[in-house]
Amino acid sequence: MSATRRSGIFRGGIYLVGAFRPWTRLTDPAALTRLFHDGGAATPTVEAEDGTHPLADPDDWWKIVLGTGYRATVERLGAAAARRVRAASVGHLRSHGVAELRTNVVYARARR
Repeated sequence: MSATRRSGIFRGGIYLVGAFRPWTRLTDPAALTRLFHDGGAATPTVEAEDGTHPLADPDDWWKIVLGTGYRATVERLGAAAARRVRAASVGHLRSHGVAELRTNVVYARARR
């Protein structure tokens, strides 16, 4: 999904997402375990859970975008560019038959 989002922003003619994305360090249990250890925590309990979120229609994707922190990025695009990004990303989902989004998470807890 992030490739779809990025391609839409590029097609919108504006690049708003920088190379620094700190959340990408925490996408698997081993990385999150290292983060806790590096922070001085005792042995953490870390668990990955795969999940999906169904899309009744590809347009639901845009509702999700506007209900998250990406809304600020969309607002920075301006109305015309946001319409282009929406059309590109929803069009990509529609043309590729995307009916669900991955919603994988990694949970962790530890004591210091």
